[in-house]
Amino acid sequence: MSRGRNPTHIGTYEVTDRLGTGGMGVVYAGTHPTLRRPVAIKTRRRSGDPSESLQFERFLQGAVLQAELDHPYISRVYDYVVTDDLQALVMEYLGGGSVEDWLAEAGGPLPISVAIEI
Repeated sequence: MSRGRNPTHIGTYEVTDRLGTGGMGVVYAGTHPTLRRPVAIKTRRRSGDPSESLQFERFLQGAVLQAELDHPYISRVYDYVVTDDLQALVMEYLGGGSVEDWLAEAGGPLPISVAIEI
């Protein structure tokens, strides 16, 4: 995976767009090559940093824990990919934006009825 531009593939998944950047890495939109299923791919770049082993285990533990959850507002985990330079969590793609997007659109706190649904 190269820095600065979107990769074309992560594992066997085709990358179609960059959805956002977070504290651990980048989230991409992608597609399963055979099933043509849209997915979200959360990535974490691996490094030679002394804390790499700990960061690797934390990301993996997060993937395992998320895979155990089943809720309409939590993406289902489909796959976990490890390459020489990254870890990736392949998840159900849930359109509709982020909570941050909803807050910006609302111009402040969400109505209680919406917040309760989340």
